[in-house]
Amino acid sequence: MRTLSLLCLLLFSPFTIKAITLKWVDEVDRCAYRIDTQKKIIEKETRLGIWEVFGNINLLNVDEKEILPSNDIICLTPSNKSIRYLLVDCTNQVYQFDFKGLNFERIDKTYYRGYNCQSIRFIRKDTLYCVGGYGCFRTNNLLTYFQNETKEWDAINSLNNPPISIHKGLNGYYKERDIFFSGLNYYYSDAENNGNFINDFGMNEYSFRDKKWTTLGKITNPALLKIVETPNRVFDWNGKYFVIRVYEAPNNKIFIIDPVKNEVFKWEDKKRLFEPISDAGKDSKKEYIIGDSLYSSKLVTTAPQNYVSKQVVSLEQLKKEATFIGKVYESSGVNYWLISSIIAAIIIVCAVFYLKRSKAKPKEFGLSDKLDDIEKAMLAILIQNHHAEGIDTEQINTLLQVNNKTIENQRKVRHDFIKALTPKLALIYGIEEPIEKIPSSIDKRIFNYKLNNELYKKVTNQVSKT
Repeated sequence: MRTLSLLCLLLFSPFTIKAITLKWVDEVDRCAYRIDTQKKIIEKETRLGIWEVFGNINLLNVDEKEILPSNDIICLTPSNKSIRYLLVDCTNQVYQFDFKGLNFERIDKTYYRGYNCQSIRFIRKDTLYCVGGYGCFRTNNLLTYFQNETKEWDAINSLNNPPISIHKGLNGYYKERDIFFSGLNYYYSDAENNGNFINDFGMNEYSFRDKKWTTLGKITNPALLKIVETPNRVFDWNGKYFVIRVYEAPNNKIFIIDPVKNEVFKWEDKKRLFEPISDAGKDSKKEYIIGDSLYSSKLVTTAPQNYVSKQVVSLEQLKKEATFIGKVYESSGVNYWLISSIIAAIIIVCAVFYLKRSKAKPKEFGLSDKLDDIEKAMLAILIQNHHAEGIDTEQINTLLQVNNKTIENQRKVRHDFIKALTPKLALIYGIEEPIEKIPSSIDKRIFNYKLNNELYKKVTNQVSKT
């Protein structure tokens, strides 16, 4: 921990040493690449330890003194599969490598660094996110995202309190439900508890749609509680399972943790496929997870010479062979998945009923025949949320069914839709600005949409008369 603190302090000092290479494991090509900023080349690892030149690269807005060669590189791939985002650990630096043009470019404009070592990075809807981490002598629980417009990082304000710390625990973004799992973290501050770390045994989730944290329960599984006795634990996340490998005599164990089904499985390496793992943790360059595959390298000692064996195993297959050893956590008493499913079902039924009713009686809510079904639904949602803060872009995206599109496409579809709807409402109801944009109370730079008060009164008066 002290070593990591010194590294964070060194980040603020000027360096004259140039970076030699930036190496990462590519989740698309499932191999390792490395960039040499001095030779201006990118190399590909064709076999373990064997590198071949892939091509000559162009450096754009890259200051080699800003890159510490000892830092880990986190690689993330957006929807454009020819692009890689390369994030330098312990900093807010964002580099972009384009495989088509072979351009290596720094795209952020940030300066401050050192607070987010070993944080969790992921892509959500083509936006980069950074959660938690360690720096400046303490862990943190910050949820931040990279703004493409300003080229800087900004914090997300949740509507309630997050876990006390988000670091070295069960942390990962679950795309299918647009949530972030966080549990079994440890909290550390040089100014508290005599400089000792404190385990947080809570299991939580953050909903990006609701902007809220929910406590799922308390982690009580004996195997997991034993693992967290050391701060050197590293849980991998493959988008579905958390995975950790530990050594327990007489062999290695792999624990597969399913936070959705609340299950923990233990697989024993009885055939000694993997190298023993030390208390210092595994080498991420020798062992890593991409999708369902666990890649691991092992030094095999045989005559006349030693060689390195590379294992590739399926996590799903390991899970089938593993032993179920209990729940991840004990529920806090509320089945949030069930409640969410029921609410979602009610919303769908109400929406179908409303659309059918709207088609049968288009005049009932002041909905003119000049509006199509989606425009009528939009007006209905605006009416329902008039006394709140209006509706946000996520609600409009859901209505227009563009959640899976890129942020730029979402913005264009929303803009075109509202641009077409506004003059229709103005013509029908004789109001100049029927839809207003108001700043969100969560973030003043984000705008919600709300009906003009005069239009709301006209529509509600029509309802009361029918």
